[in-house]
Amino acid sequence: MDEELDLYAMYGVDKPDEDPDDATDEETDLTDEPEEADIGDETDISDEDDSGEEEDGSGEGDSDDAPDPEAAHQQELERVRQEGKDALDEQIKGMNLVDPYHDNRPITNAQELQEYKNAAREEKIGRVCKAAGLTREQFNELVGELPEVRAAKNAQEAAKAAEQAAQQQQARERLDAEVAEIRKLCPEVKDLEALAAHKSYDKVLARMRETGCGVLEAFKLENFDELMKQRAEGTRRQAARNNRGKDHLKGTTGKGKGGVSVPSEVYREYKRYNPNATEAEITAHYARRHKN
Repeated sequence: MDEELDLYAMYGVDKPDEDPDDATDEETDLTDEPEEADIGDETDISDEDDSGEEEDGSGEGDSDDAPDPEAAHQQELERVRQEGKDALDEQIKGMNLVDPYHDNRPITNAQELQEYKNAAREEKIGRVCKAAGLTREQFNELVGELPEVRAAKNAQEAAKAAEQAAQQQQARERLDAEVAEIRKLCPEVKDLEALAAHKSYDKVLARMRETGCGVLEAFKLENFDELMKQRAEGTRRQAARNNRGKDHLKGTTGKGKGGVSVPSEVYREYKRYNPNATEAEITAHYARRHKN
C-alpha cells in the first residue's frame, strides 16, 4: 500500500478527492483483521453527534419576559439530527460488523464505529512510530505539516459545515410547514412569533424535548381540549348555517298569488313572531300585504 495513503488514515482525515463510498481499504489492510472489520473511512461520525449536543442547550434560551421563537427551531433542528443519527445507527447495525479492539463486540451504532476507528488508527500510528523511531509528538508534527493532510482536514470541516447548514434549512422548512398546519387549527397562530406568544408555548417546547415529536403534534397534545371545543363550536355553527340555508330556500319559494316570494329575512320574522304559521299561510299573508 502507498505509504502516503497510510498517513491520511493514521491522522484521521480523508484523502481530499476520496470517494466516501470507497470505504475501508485503508483500515482493513493496516489492522490485519478479517473482512468483518471492513468499514467506512468517514472518521468524523461522532463529531457530528457532539456538535448536535452542544447546540441542544443553546435552543433553550427562553426568558420569562420575552419568549424566544428560535427555541422551537432549535428543538426541530435537534429532531432532524436525531432522525439522521437513528438512520445512520440502523444502517451501521445492518452491516453486522465486530470490533476486534473491544472483545469482538458487535458494532451497532456510530459511536461504537468511531471507537473502533480510533483504536485502529492508534494501532497504526504506534507501528509507524516504532518503525521510524519517532515519538507520537514528532509524528503529529510531521504529518500535520503535510499540505495534503491540511487540505483534507479543511475539506472535512467544509463538508461538516455544509451538512450542518443543510440540517438548519431542513429544520426551518419543516417548522414553517408545521406552523402553517397549526394556523389552520388556531388562526391566531399566524407565524412562529405568534406561536412563541401563545400561552401554551413553554409546554409545547417541553413536550418536544421530552418526546422528540414535532411542534405540530406537541401543539395538538397541549391544546387538545381547547381544539376539541373549537371544533365542536365550528360544527355547531356550520349546522346553523345549513339550517339558515334551508330557511332561505323555504322563504324564497312562496307560492302565493302571482308567484310572490317571501324574502328569507321576512320569512324568519314571521316564524319568530308566529312559530306555528305554515309556509303557505306566511306566503299568503305576505302576498296580500304586497299586492300590486
